[in-house]
Amino acid sequence: LDETTISDQIEAQRRQEFINIWRELRKQHPNTDTQTLNDMAAVEMMNRVPKSR
Repeated sequence: LDETTISDQIEAQRRQEFINIWRELRKQHPNTDTQTLNDMAAVEMMNRVPKSR
């Protein structure tokens, strides 16, 4: 596999994870607007990133 293929796979995984988080948040906060859900999902993505120590 070349670098672009691996990069594309990683991006696709992150995109799918973002969508899954967004759907979870939508269920938890059904009356929240789309922009706020996007912001909340972005924060959650950052919280789930492995911490370097």
